[in-house]
Amino acid sequence: CETKHRDLERQIKRLFRRNGEQSSKCDANYKEIISELHLASEFVRHLSEEVKNSQDTIKEQNDK
Repeated sequence: CETKHRDLERQIKRLFRRNGEQSSKCDANYKEIISELHLASEFVRHLSEEVKNSQDTIKEQNDK
């Protein structure tokens, strides 16, 4: 009975360790995704500024 108890304890520890490894992988993936989203939003912001500047230039040329 005590041997079974120790075996179960070992299995539980192994599962927690494995879960911890997966958890840190998830954290790393999450941080990478957030970083990519930040870069993408900066790019979109830059593009929208470019479009606005182009629209302003076209409007100025049309007003002449």
